[in-house]
Amino acid sequence: PYMVPVEKAMDPYLAYFAVRASGYWSEGFVTLSKAANPAKDKAAAALKAMIAAATPGASVSELAAKAPSPAHPVTANALGGGIGLAMEEEPRIASGGTAKLAAGQVLSLRAGVSEGANHAIVSAMVAVTASGNEVSANNVCPKITMGRCTR
Repeated sequence: PYMVPVEKAMDPYLAYFAVRASGYWSEGFVTLSKAANPAKDKAAAALKAMIAAATPGASVSELAAKAPSPAHPVTANALGGGIGLAMEEEPRIASGGTAKLAAGQVLSLRAGVSEGANHAIVSAMVAVTASGNEVSANNVCPKITMGRCTR
């Protein structure tokens, strides 16, 4: 859904990927840059806050409130949602949403920032568990230990 042809080298480079294996979907965004990218740092901090808030009973609007500003146009109205047998499932992560998270849900979370020439989109796949959540994949956490982001 985010396909745009690229004819020249870009920095930063933003890529989206989606994979279906054994009937289940996985997706993500990655931002690659040779130079320091303050937008990526801001997006990564927002994604970390969204992950921390993804616990049973949290509302989708609580997660949406952690999104960065100014948002990247791709993520302004698409902060993520459920993922599994379909690429887009409920609940949708959105401001004003009333759905509550429950243990057993798998979410794709996205945070994007666009500030001048700096752009970034980062994402994570998060399983909501009875005791909080487990991060199964992301592109901002240098190390995942026991399903948790560690530095």
